[in-house]
Amino acid sequence: MNSEQEWNNNKNRFCSLWISQQVDPEDTTHVESVWQIISDKYAEPSRHYHTKTHILDCLKQLDSAKHQVPDFKAVELATWFHDAVYDPTAKDNEAQSVVLFKKLADGILPEELIQKVSDLIIATLHIDQPADLDQAFMLDIDLSSIAGTWQRFTRDNSDLRKEVKHLDCKEYCQKKIGFFKMLLDKERIFFTDFFHEACEQKARLNMENFIRFQALTEKCNC
Repeated sequence: MNSEQEWNNNKNRFCSLWISQQVDPEDTTHVESVWQIISDKYAEPSRHYHTKTHILDCLKQLDSAKHQVPDFKAVELATWFHDAVYDPTAKDNEAQSVVLFKKLADGILPEELIQKVSDLIIATLHIDQPADLDQAFMLDIDLSSIAGTWQRFTRDNSDLRKEVKHLDCKEYCQKKIGFFKMLLDKERIFFTDFFHEACEQKARLNMENFIRFQALTEKCNC
């Protein structure tokens, strides 16, 4: 099954979630347009990593921790929307994703839920400590791909590189290595015990190998 088929197979999951959280769950007039908007967003030709595949992978990680996430539906909604707006040259993608989510949810979803989902999306800036366990799971899910196989890890890096063609190789590698070193300097990368146990060791190994490889070749390989 390709990613497009898998995405379409998850349409009912998204629509059921959206409708179940509406102020008026009997009103089904909005959900089709919401689904189409996010589908179009994640299919933009400039995307290579921040795609439907990334969202589907995040949903699988979320499902793996389903019984430990306090507000599962809020985190699931945030997962669907957290990269809905992605401009590789911009620095406010998370904020713009919130703007889009609020525009689509305004008057349809409860205000408290809209705010919670918005806060979860903003948390994926990976700047601040998570405010609660739901945000901790959101952050861990978003970073879980760095704990994949080496083949998957290098493929993801290649896809990320394709999205930032405006950066030259040296600048890209400096930013990537800087980000990895920032994560490696932390006492623990993953905030939740669930993802710490499942991902920490492999993620560290992948990032250390990436940095070591760049140092051995004495040039940027991007």
